[in-house]
Amino acid sequence: MGLVNKDFTVPISHQTKDFLFDPLTIHDVVEDYANVMSNIDHLQGTFGEYSNWPSSDLTMEQNLIDLGWHHKEFQNKSSFAYVVRNPNNSAYLGCLYFYPSLSDGYDVDIYTWLVKSACDENKYAPFLNEVKNWVSNKWTFKNPKYCNERKELNESAA
Repeated sequence: MGLVNKDFTVPISHQTKDFLFDPLTIHDVVEDYANVMSNIDHLQGTFGEYSNWPSSDLTMEQNLIDLGWHHKEFQNKSSFAYVVRNPNNSAYLGCLYFYPSLSDGYDVDIYTWLVKSACDENKYAPFLNEVKNWVSNKWTFKNPKYCNERKELNESAA
């Protein structure tokens, strides 16, 4: 079963003056792996306190498998993962994920992360606002849950 109606046209790309969102695919593995591994401490807790992602023993091969999984789920409309870059597509900033919600009353769980340097440059709050606008204007979710919003905003303010 898909996360969205089978007739829904999934947004493939989204660009603003500050960000570019594109589907996360296996072709992003080298850049994704480098950014995840260089931001392990910053990214711990992204998927909740019980998740061990990312772990220091994550291999390139395991990351490729994960990206292949995201890629296939995107095609099946069962979840969606996007890479976030700056608008000229030259800097990998983070990721955005849409998953079926595990919480009553929500139709989607949305997770986001930006690399530490982007958070240090206070890019997370504008990024989150852009995600919320995009979800509100281009997606059919009625009650999205932004799962790690407080964690990321607190780290950006620190």
